[in-house]
Amino acid sequence: MPPAGLWYVGFMACVTGEYYHIVNRGVDERKIFTSSRDFERFKRCLLLFNTTELTQLREASDNLFLEKLRTGKITRLVDIIAYCLLDNHFHLFVRQKIERGVEQFLRKLLGGYTRYFNLVHDRKGVLLQSSSKIILVNHEAHFEHISRYIILNSLDKIDREWREHGVRDILKIKKELIRYPHSSFHGIVSRGLDPILSDDLIDEIIDRKKFLDDLLSWSSDDYQSASPLLVEA
Repeated sequence: MPPAGLWYVGFMACVTGEYYHIVNRGVDERKIFTSSRDFERFKRCLLLFNTTELTQLREASDNLFLEKLRTGKITRLVDIIAYCLLDNHFHLFVRQKIERGVEQFLRKLLGGYTRYFNLVHDRKGVLLQSSSKIILVNHEAHFEHISRYIILNSLDKIDREWREHGVRDILKIKKELIRYPHSSFHGIVSRGLDPILSDDLIDEIIDRKKFLDDLLSWSSDDYQSASPLLVEA
């Protein structure tokens, strides 16, 4: 058995330079985001906890953090390529930057957000599942589809069957993708818009100009080719 307390893909620790799809959800199917404030707090956690430094969010300055990041005074634990936050779970697509980066990032992210949520909502105890689902993204079909798949999760509120039948009502889907505020869609389409994301890496692996068209072209064939490798919530 692997040592307790570490995050694993199967029985292997996450490897620096490799890509991972991460999913976690609320215990007992409970909502982990109940207001815009919750969503925004989690996104701030995604930004400010992604560092080797000790971070206290109540004392942290976003502008100072971004300046340190720009000048190389801060080391990120992971590169975040895509994310989508839903009422009771979240998806992340990341690349590990340093040894045990995924482990450290998730420990800080989940612990910090849980402390905030319990304080604000006057509750105690566990909020998220004790073990995140983490899968190595190293298959060509998986790598091709994973960013699109994560962003398209925002469609669940209007069409839960999109995975099986693909995108049908293009205008409706496009409107939903554009107006949904809790994913990395806008940051992927427009460089520099979302400080959570690692723009240089996204430039290497995603065609920003074609990304919206790629989302709208999602088909049932795409799902069938990638589904054995996808982490469902």
